Amino acid sequence: MASRYSLILKRPSYFHVINQKSMLTKHVRLISTTTTNSQKDDRERIVILGSGWAGYTLSRRLSPQKYKVTVVSPRSYFVFTPLLNSTASGTLEFRTAIEPVRDKHLPHVEFLQGWADGLDLGSKTVTVEENLLGAGRKITSVGDGRVEGSRQVREQNQAKQPEKKGKLLDIQYDKLVITVGCYSNTFGTKGVRENAFFMKDIGGARAIRKRILECFEVASLPTTHPELRKQLLHFAIVGGGPTGMEFAAELSDLFSQDLIHLYPTVKDHIKITVYDVAERVLSMFDQQLVDFAMKTYAREGIQIKTRHHVEELRRGLPKAIADKNPEISDSEGCFTLKTKEDGETGVGLCLWSTGNSINPFIQGINKVSSLPKDAILQHKNQEVAPGWQIKKSPKTGALMVDSHLRLQFVAGSGQESQAMVPSIFALGDNAQVEHANLPVTAQTANQQAVWLGKRLNKMDFDEQTGFTFKNLGIMAYLGSAKALLQREAGPAKELRGRTAWLIWRGAYLTKSVSWRNKILIPVYCDGLPPLTTKTHPPTNIATGTALWSIDVAQERPGTQLHGYDVDITQAPVPGWLPANVQVREWNIFKDPPAEMLGTYDLVHIRLVTIVLSGVDRIPVIRRFGSLLKPGGYLQWEDLGFSGVHVKRVSPDVQAPALEGIIEMSKSGDRHDWVMHLPELLTEGGFVDAALEEFGDPMEIRRALNDQHLMTMEEFASGLMRIGKGEAAGKVLDMVREGYKESLQGAAICYPRVCCVARKPSC
Repeated sequence: MASRYSLILKRPSYFHVINQKSMLTKHVRLISTTTTNSQKDDRERIVILGSGWAGYTLSRRLSPQKYKVTVVSPRSYFVFTPLLNSTASGTLEFRTAIEPVRDKHLPHVEFLQGWADGLDLGSKTVTVEENLLGAGRKITSVGDGRVEGSRQVREQNQAKQPEKKGKLLDIQYDKLVITVGCYSNTFGTKGVRENAFFMKDIGGARAIRKRILECFEVASLPTTHPELRKQLLHFAIVGGGPTGMEFAAELSDLFSQDLIHLYPTVKDHIKITVYDVAERVLSMFDQQLVDFAMKTYAREGIQIKTRHHVEELRRGLPKAIADKNPEISDSEGCFTLKTKEDGETGVGLCLWSTGNSINPFIQGINKVSSLPKDAILQHKNQEVAPGWQIKKSPKTGALMVDSHLRLQFVAGSGQESQAMVPSIFALGDNAQVEHANLPVTAQTANQQAVWLGKRLNKMDFDEQTGFTFKNLGIMAYLGSAKALLQREAGPAKELRGRTAWLIWRGAYLTKSVSWRNKILIPVYCDGLPPLTTKTHPPTNIATGTALWSIDVAQERPGTQLHGYDVDITQAPVPGWLPANVQVREWNIFKDPPAEMLGTYDLVHIRLVTIVLSGVDRIPVIRRFGSLLKPGGYLQWEDLGFSGVHVKRVSPDVQAPALEGIIEMSKSGDRHDWVMHLPELLTEGGFVDAALEEFGDPMEIRRALNDQHLMTMEEFASGLMRIGKGEAAGKVLDMVREGYKESLQGAAICYPRVCCVARKPSC
């Protein structure tokens, strides 16, 4: 529990708040799977198939007063897919890219780990096959479907070892949401499914990181044959979309910034090649942005081969090299990639990123014996033809839905009869909105889930014109802190270079689900090295209880962390601190000791707005900069006092006491300077300063509100000590009333701000 909130709560009252919440939540009874179908409840049961962008987002948006939610998925977590490339290259740790589906703060959301195996529209049941450990079938990088697709496909591949199947169970639903996603399309290319690496899940990212290090370790051995060394250090990416190109960029950063220093004897053999069948890569971007990208990739040494057709991927050396060097005994350690244009080429790793193929579950649901009872015919007086079936896209096989994301059915030889079922929805990669050409992206799935959650909570489908996609733009990382950004409109329709990279990083930071990951991502991205154990020491200013340093120390046990504060009595005594954490005294209004100057790669600052209000902040900022090495980063987290407000679970909730507490604690505009941190940091000698603002996650608003109330209790105690008993009594009365209001769904919320800036390299 400590690490979940340790970066965002005011330290003195932290443990009291968390312990209090634990006492309240441990008595909440979670409904078990075995009783789901039999337990009586006035709420409707919604079954969500899939825990990806659409399924996970929707499960968090549905009203607990109206719905019981069951999420069915073979994986018990949500994957923040845009960060997978960074986790594979080691820039980020794997935990920063995943969020658990189970959440004790959402007792109305139940999770069932299994595979959707069948659908009975008449009885409104979904058949689920349990996901067995060690059962031969596993969650892989081919997506949210099964390893080899449908049951018929799997049975064709059981000649060597029969696959153990899990038990089947039926889950009833009142409403069904199909969001099973897609899996990687191999186009039937020989050997790809068995030998390629995929970037669809955290398991694929782990396998890629492990394989990269294996290739370098084996290549650096003096016993490794020179020809095998060359093949092992050739890294191939098939697919020139954003995923493949970003992976190539992340690889280039990893090699140039770290691995060539750790493996200097093999640096001349490292090679990265991107293959694509199209005429150009990143085809979704305008030509001038693509031209900039190609120049950047060329400078990074990434070779791009367009109009190349892959025919096979197999284990072993290319035949010509193997015949010429029969003494190479461990030739199975690499792979051979065969293209129509170049023939056979040896590679140490091949990432396959060539688009999506429809999920086998979607392939398996076609004809239905009869329409569901709640089906609505497109034309009331139309003649109902026999042979109803689920309407699918003739091009992709995706489920066709109307503008309200409701599943459609057709009948007749010419599909002249059409119907819609208002209780079954499909969204994300496995669905296609009729008469709309929406991109098959996480952005689309997320927006659809948010829209559907609102409609289900309000049940106002008939009042809405339908889902409308808002294109927020597309981005791609190019390496060396450069990126592309393209939007449909706006003052900065197209951006490239470092500015686009800052927006790229900031966008992923703001979209991260948990506050823990919002903090850890910038730490890993900007302050710590990828993959390796090389030490880049960070420091924490205004360390307080030292929990930030302790939390990071657990993630980076090989890194020495320093915490500084004018008063270190709140921090654990040295004997209780991790071995790699030291806490020292330093007053930020005085020059730092000589041994601190130019020492750190990352300076992290937290909650100093009040301390620096009403003083000249530029000298303090310059002292912070003096602690950094050239090129080091400063990360400043604080409260946005000017945006403090009361959040309510509904407009009907009254909160006069909480509003009064806000009014009492208003500081005018004395603390508003924190919103101008980029300008202040620039004046203080930093570059590339960028600020992001975040709200309170709703699941911890109550905990944070309790923290604010306890702060006011401390304030009242201070008034008592100086003889202002009457004023103290008024404050305590407001605190008591504010606590009652919080039980009804009201909370004081302070926006959080995070500003990142860099010290110039020279």
